[in-house]
Amino acid sequence: MDELLGPRGAGSERFVTFAFGTFHTVIFIVSAVLVLHLSGALAGLLTGLNTLTGLALFAALWATTTWSTGRAIRGGRGTGPCDAHTDRVGCHARGTIWRA
Repeated sequence: MDELLGPRGAGSERFVTFAFGTFHTVIFIVSAVLVLHLSGALAGLLTGLNTLTGLALFAALWATTTWSTGRAIRGGRGTGPCDAHTDRVGCHARGTIWRA
């Protein structure tokens, strides 16, 4: 597959980090909103929340998730990136540790 896609550079690593970080953040927010909606607590929570506060909370969560995902993709504490030539168990364990 690497032969078809070409070498993976820093630009593609940033894109993958951005994509996974955004995906994880949105899935978390949608899950939380769904649980709050089903429990009936969403209306009360939304009355005290304005647009800027919601956007600031989302941005903080997105930045934290994207940073954590980037650390997991790049290899965390100097253990090397996850690619086709590395140990898959180690990559999954590192992703679990970094919550990516």
